[in-house]
Parts: sequence; structure tokens; C-alpha cells
Amino acid sequence: MKPIRQLEYMLMMAAADNSLGMAEMKLLRERCQYWGITKEQFSEAMDRALCPEKRPALPTDKRAGLQLLANMGEMMAADGEMDVVERGMFANTAEKLGIPKEEWPMPGTARTRFIAKHSNAKWDASKVWDEEMADGEGEDEDYEP
Repeated sequence: MKPIRQLEYMLMMAAADNSLGMAEMKLLRERCQYWGITKEQFSEAMDRALCPEKRPALPTDKRAGLQLLANMGEMMAADGEMDVVERGMFANTAEKLGIPKEEWPMPGTARTRFIAKHSNAKWDASKVWDEEMADGEGEDEDYEP
């Protein structure tokens, strides 16, 4: 998966909680420098990330999918909070990629806590999302990295 596409998914994750903090901006800046992404490319990537009709396709290669999830997980944890929208986005992306929970590349203990909370045998990301929203669990503190 091209770095610009990785960046687009990182931007989607960064925007998922409707805030963009300094830690997230720092991570985005570091990735742009590492990948050689220009300000113009960043701006175009932001436009695509925020427009559902322009979002990039997910990779079909498992290795690329794992790298995408690693970048999304890092962005999700960058601000020290992993809210329900970010967790839902991550889980839905992993599900679409066909990557089982046990293989999710998440930073620190976040992966363990996330899987422990959602460790039923027939796990459906959209069902968990709906249940958490109905239960009002969107603001829980269980997912600090």
C-alpha cells in the first residue's frame, strides 16, 4: 500500500474523534517527513480522507493490511485516548481486511484490553458498536494505551 494511502487512513483515524491534538499532528508530521509527502500531497490526502466518496480502497494483501492497522493503531493511541469511534473504525477496518483479533497490531496493552472486552466467539464489529452506543459506553476510560 502506497504511503499516501496509509496517510489517508491515518488522517481518517485522527479525525474520527472530531479533534486533532498536538501528539497526532506530531505523528502525522513525522510520517510525512519519513515518507517524503509534500504539503500539497498532505492537503490532497486530507481532502480524500474527509470525503467518504474519495476514500481509498483497502489493501488485498494481508501484510499491507497489517501495516495499515499498525499505522491506524498508532494514530488511535497518539493522543492517549482511544474513544469508541476510533475503536469502531479500527475494528471495522480489521474485519473488512479479514484480520482476526489475535493478529491486530495495537500499541501496548490497548490490544489486550480491546480483545478482552470483545472476546465473544461470534464477534461482529458493527454489533459491538451499536451495543456500546446504546449502553452509553462511548466515554469509558478502559482503553488507555
